[in-house]
Amino acid sequence: MNRIRRLLVLVTLGLPAAAGSLAAQSGTLRGQVRDETDRPLAGAQVQVEGTRLGAVTSADGGYLIVRVPAGTRTMVASMVGHRPARASVEVTAGVQERDFVLAADPLGLDELVVSGSFNPATKLESSTAITTLTPKVIEDRMPRGTADLLRSVPGVQVINTYGEQGADVTVRGLPVTANSSFRYVGLQEDGLPVFEAQGLLFAFPDAMARLDATVERVEVVRGGSAAVFGSGTPGGIVNLISKTGGPTLGGTLASSAGSQGMARLDGDVGGPLGGAWRFNVGGYWRYDDGARPTGFPVNRGGQLRANVTRTTSWGHVRFFGKYLDERDVWYMGIPFQNYLRPEAIPGGPDLASGTTFSEQTLSLTVPDAFHPGSTVTRDLNGATTRYGALGVDVLRGLGAGWSLTLRAKALRVTNLTNIMVDVADPMPIGAFGPPSPKQVRYVGTGEVVDDPAQVSGLNGNGLMTVHGLAFIDQPVTNGIANVEIARTLASHSLTGGIYLSDYTTRLRLVQEGVFLDVRDHPQLIQVGIAGPGGAFAGLTPGDGFAAYNSGYWNLRNHTTVGAVYLGDTWQVSDRLNVDLGARVDQSWSVGRNERPVQPGSMADGVVVGQIVPAGYPSFVPTPEQSRAGLFGSGLYRTWDYRFGTWSASAGANYRLTDRLAVYGRASRGTRIPTSQQWTFQTSDGSQITGETNRGEVETTLQGELGLKASGERWSLLTTGFYGRSENLITTLHRGKADGSFVFLPISGDTRTVGVEAEAAVSPIRGLQLRAVGTLQDPRFTRFAYDFFVPGDGPLSGEQHRDYAGNYLNDVVRVLGDLTADYDWRAWSLNANVRYTGSRMANRPNTIEVPGYTELAGGIGRSFHRLRVEVRGLNLTNTRAIAQMASRTGEDVLRVNPDGTAESLVTTGAAAGTTTRSVYTTGLGILPRTVVASVRYSF
Repeated sequence: MNRIRRLLVLVTLGLPAAAGSLAAQSGTLRGQVRDETDRPLAGAQVQVEGTRLGAVTSADGGYLIVRVPAGTRTMVASMVGHRPARASVEVTAGVQERDFVLAADPLGLDELVVSGSFNPATKLESSTAITTLTPKVIEDRMPRGTADLLRSVPGVQVINTYGEQGADVTVRGLPVTANSSFRYVGLQEDGLPVFEAQGLLFAFPDAMARLDATVERVEVVRGGSAAVFGSGTPGGIVNLISKTGGPTLGGTLASSAGSQGMARLDGDVGGPLGGAWRFNVGGYWRYDDGARPTGFPVNRGGQLRANVTRTTSWGHVRFFGKYLDERDVWYMGIPFQNYLRPEAIPGGPDLASGTTFSEQTLSLTVPDAFHPGSTVTRDLNGATTRYGALGVDVLRGLGAGWSLTLRAKALRVTNLTNIMVDVADPMPIGAFGPPSPKQVRYVGTGEVVDDPAQVSGLNGNGLMTVHGLAFIDQPVTNGIANVEIARTLASHSLTGGIYLSDYTTRLRLVQEGVFLDVRDHPQLIQVGIAGPGGAFAGLTPGDGFAAYNSGYWNLRNHTTVGAVYLGDTWQVSDRLNVDLGARVDQSWSVGRNERPVQPGSMADGVVVGQIVPAGYPSFVPTPEQSRAGLFGSGLYRTWDYRFGTWSASAGANYRLTDRLAVYGRASRGTRIPTSQQWTFQTSDGSQITGETNRGEVETTLQGELGLKASGERWSLLTTGFYGRSENLITTLHRGKADGSFVFLPISGDTRTVGVEAEAAVSPIRGLQLRAVGTLQDPRFTRFAYDFFVPGDGPLSGEQHRDYAGNYLNDVVRVLGDLTADYDWRAWSLNANVRYTGSRMANRPNTIEVPGYTELAGGIGRSFHRLRVEVRGLNLTNTRAIAQMASRTGEDVLRVNPDGTAESLVTTGAAAGTTTRSVYTTGLGILPRTVVASVRYSF
C-alpha cells in the first residue's frame, strides 16, 4: 500500500512537469486563407506535411491546428480551383500566425485528379484530357440537372431540353440516338457507377445522381483512359466526388426561390465525430412548376446523402448512403413550323415555354393490358425516381509499397415514367378523312365547333396532331464491387483490379395514341362531320384516343458483368511518364420478353387484323378486346447471351518546362449490348412473331494529341482528337414488299475528327475569363439499308439508302462557351455566353437545325458568413430548336427556300409520291429562368 501511495505522489508531482515538457515540444498554428482579391476562402485545406495534422478553413477563411510538433515544419494550403501555397514555419511553444494567399487556377493544372488514372497526378503531369468543375463553377452555371453542368466541358455535347433528367450526352462526336442518355459515358459517384447500364431507356443515370452541396467537385474525363476505368464507357467518365468532413465542424445552409414557382432548401455539414471518425451529411428539398409550366406542380422531391469515415495509420474505412425521391416532368417534342427557320405555329405552343402537358390529360383511364378486361388510371405527371444505396470504401496500406482498395455498394431504384410523345406531324383538320366540312368536339367539355370557318381557323391554325402516351414501370436493382491492389516501386506504379456488377431490370411498358388540337396545353378532340339531321357524327373515337395499348412490353432481364484490369504508370524520367492499361470484360444476360397478342376485330363475321404468336390458340375477339389493343399472351421470346470484349489505352506525357507539357494517347473501348436493344429489336421487326436480335459489341477507337500550358495569370489545354465507332445499332420503321412493316435493325460505323480547347486568363486583378470550344467533323462511314414503298407512284418499289460520308444526325460541329467572373470586395459578377452550332436533323442530311446562342449570368454579395445571389439562365429568352423529329426526317427529300419540306410518302393510297409540308415537331430549348438565393456558411 505504501508503495502505491509513493507512486501516486510521484505521478501527481510529475504531471505538471510532463505537461510542461509536452507544451515545450509542440505549438499551435493559426491564420487565414484568402484569394488574390482578399476574399476569405472557406473550405480550404491546410496541412502540416509529414503529419496527419491539418484543418479546413471556416467561413471567414480561418484555421487552427493544435499540438504541432516543435521544429521547422512545411505547411501547405490548397483548395479546388486555386494553386497550392507552401510556407516554412518554425514551430515553438505558443501560437504562430501564418496566412496564405491562393492564386486562382481555374483549369486546375496543379490539382491532383483521381478519375481516369491509376496513380493520382496533377493535370499537368497526366496524359488524359480531364476537366475539374468546382463548387464555384457549379454555383455560377446554375445547371438544370446534372447533365446540364457538362456543357461547360470541352468536347461534350448535351441535349437537355427534356427538363432536369434524361438528357442525351455525347463526347467528341460519338453518335446520338434518341433518348440514349449516357450511352458512351459513365456517370459515377466516388468512383462507382450510379447504375451499371448507363444507356437504358427510362432508367436515366442523371435522374439517379443529383447535384447538391454534398458534392466537393466533379471530374470529367473525355475519351482515352476512360475505357479502362469503366465497363462500356469509351466516351468518358463523369465522377461526382463527395465531401467527407474535415477536422473542424463546418457547413452551409441555403434557401432559393425562382421563376416557375421554384423553392429549394440545401444543406451540408461535416466535421469530427469523435476520435478518428469524421462525418458529412447533406442534401436538398425542392418544389417547382417546371421550366415549362404545365398547369400543375411537376417537380418536387429531394435527396439525403451521408458518409462517416474512420482514418487510421494504415488508411481509412468509409461507410456511405443515399436516398433520393424525385418527381420530374419529362418534356417531349412540340409542333412547330418552317424546317429552315423553326418558329412557333400561330396559336400553337411557344418554342421555349410551350408544352403538350395539360391538366385535362393529367389523369386518364385506359384498358389494362396486363389485366385484360380491367381498366387502370394513369397520371400523366412525368417521371418518378426513388433511389436508395448503401456502400463501403476501404483503403488499406499493406506495407512495402502495397495497398488495397475496396469499393462496393448495393442500390435499388424505382422508375415510374408517364409521358406524352410526338409521333406525327400536325395536319389541317379539314384534310382528315373524307372531303367534307369537318367538326370538332372537345372530349373534356363536350363543346362542339360545327362552323367550318371556325374549324379551319381553330386556335388560329386549324391544325390537329397525334401524340403517343407511354406508361412505364421499370424497377432496377444493382450490386457493384471493385477490388484493387496496387504496388509502388521506384519508377513504376502497378495496379490490378477485379470489377463485378450484377443487376436486374423489369419493364412494363404500354403505349397509347391520342388526337389533340395544336396549342399550348392541348386538349383531346374528336373529329367529325355533320350526320343525319345535322347531328355530330364522329370520324374518330369519342374519348379522343387514336389507339389503346398500341405498344406492349413486359420483360425481365438479369445481367452479370465481370472485369479484370491492369495498369502501370511508369515515371521514365523527371519529365516523361508513360501509362498503360488494359481491361477484359465478360457480360452474361438472361431474360425474356412477353409476346403480345394483336386481337384484331370482327368485320362481316370474319376476324381481320389478328396476329398471335406461334402456339397461341385461335380465338374470336370481343369488341372489348378489339378496342383494348395489344395484351400479353403468356408466351415469351428469350435471350441467354454471353459477350466477351477487351479495352486498352496507352498514353505519354512529357513536360517541356515546369509549366508546359504535351501528351498523346491511343485507346480502344467497347460497349456491350444491353437489354434495351433486345427489348425493342427482333429478327423480323415484330414483337409478336420475331426472335431476339443478339446484336454486336460496339467498338470505339480513339487517338488524341494535346498541349497543357500555364503562366502566372493564364492556363491553356487543347487537344486534337480522332475517333471511330463501329457497329452502332439503329432501329428504323420501314415497309416490306408484302405490305407489312418492320423495325429494321441497322448497323453503322462513324468517324469524327476534331479539336477541343479550354483556356483561362486573368487580365486584371479580380477578373477571370474562361473559354471552352469544340470544332469537329462527325460523319457516317457506313450506314445503308433497303426497304420497299408500295403503290404505283413514281417512287414506288424497292428503295436503297446509303449515308456513307453524311454528317451524323443531331451531332453539332461547333460548340462554344465563354465565361467572365469579376470579384470586387464583397461583390461578384458572372456572365456566360453559350453557343450551340448547327447540326443535321436527319441521316439523309436534308434538314439542318440552325445554331443558337444563350446568355446566362448573375450577381452576388457577401456579408461575412452570409451570401446573397441572383442568377439567370437564357436571360434573353432565346427561342430555338435543339432537336427535330428524326421520325419524319428519314423520308424528307429536300427543304425548300420557303421552309417547306418535300417528303416521300411511304404508306396509303399516295405511296410512292411526294408531299409538301411546313409543319413538323421537335424539342425547343428551355426558357428563361431566374433564381435568387441566400446562403449561410459556418
